[in-house]
Amino acid sequence: MAADRTEAAPGGSGGGVARLARFVRRQLETAVLTPVRAFRWRYLPLLMIYFAYGALGLTAIATSFWVKETLTLKPADLAALAVWLSLPWAMKMVFGQLVDSVPILGSQRRVYVFIGAGLLTQKNPTSLGASWWGRDA
Repeated sequence: MAADRTEAAPGGSGGGVARLARFVRRQLETAVLTPVRAFRWRYLPLLMIYFAYGALGLTAIATSFWVKETLTLKPADLAALAVWLSLPWAMKMVFGQLVDSVPILGSQRRVYVFIGAGLLTQKNPTSLGASWWGRDA
């Protein structure tokens, strides 16, 4: 039995490594070159959007350090600020689904724009009145 193993080992191991290397090379070429070969110029605008979004992530790091140093806020205050600034983007997903699925008066977007504009115009005088509330005349 030991003789069978020693005879099979020299020839079998060299061929297996070369076969594995060819397999890995073929898999890498498939994974890397297939998307490059499938690229079309019409994909470029979408790729530019993804690139810009990634670049925003890099600038967000610098922005957070600048806000931290300039405003001299505590970490809890910075977290609260981040929550309030990201809240509209989180609500956008919910309201986007609502607008697309629930039409009001037969229109899907126009009525929602007028409702939002009405709420904003009502909020502005209310906030002005609240700032004067309680002041001595």
